[in-house]
Amino acid sequence: MAINKPTSIDDTGLEVSYWRVLSVTLNKDTNTIDARVVAYKDKASRDAGKKYIMSANVSYDATGVADDENLIAWIYGKLETIENVMLEPSMEQTVILSNGEEI
Repeated sequence: MAINKPTSIDDTGLEVSYWRVLSVTLNKDTNTIDARVVAYKDKASRDAGKKYIMSANVSYDATGVADDENLIAWIYGKLETIENVMLEPSMEQTVILSNGEEI
């Protein structure tokens, strides 16, 4: 299961359109639904075995979500509302240049 939702990434000029939920957790302690999602350039890229462009951990307030709710479908419904993705720098990112140098 996945959704087609064209979404721009910050002001980079890049766009992803194929979103897939990898995992969903209902956290009763914090009353949140936490999910790990990945985004591909498009469905053809995913089908061709290409790596996803970005991944994200998302968290939503679970107030009003029924105990028997399909949480994966619920997360996909939330992803449908995304307009723009804001990238946050990570100290753990590694960039490998075309000459093989790692920065």
